[in-house]
Amino acid sequence: MERSQEAYDRFSDAVDVPLTVLAVGWLPVLVVPLVARVSASTSDVLDGIDYLVWAVFVVEYLVKVYLSPSRGQFFRHHLVDLAVIAVPVARPLRALRLLRLLRLVPSPSPRWATATSTRSPRAAGAWRLSS
Repeated sequence: MERSQEAYDRFSDAVDVPLTVLAVGWLPVLVVPLVARVSASTSDVLDGIDYLVWAVFVVEYLVKVYLSPSRGQFFRHHLVDLAVIAVPVARPLRALRLLRLLRLVPSPSPRWATATSTRSPRAAGAWRLSS
């Protein structure tokens, strides 16, 4: 494919309706686990569909970036599209932060803040900085 406004417009016209239908169909996949209890296997299927649909939108965005005659202008005018494909990547990071808040996963801390070794004179006393 060549990079031109014509190629970009042809691709956009070809994918607009199918991706709109896909986005509307994607809503139940996102909402159902939030409002109803689903089995583990159903949750796995919904997660798989979620990642597949997300990947379709990533591919669409990347093809549009490639076809766009002005990539800088494309980025500036499609920040919402970029956010839509970038935010799901942060989901695992949010989950890790939540687990850290619940103290299920230890947070990484600098060496000076961890006095947990029994060899350290501060480890057993009130100077202990980490749990």
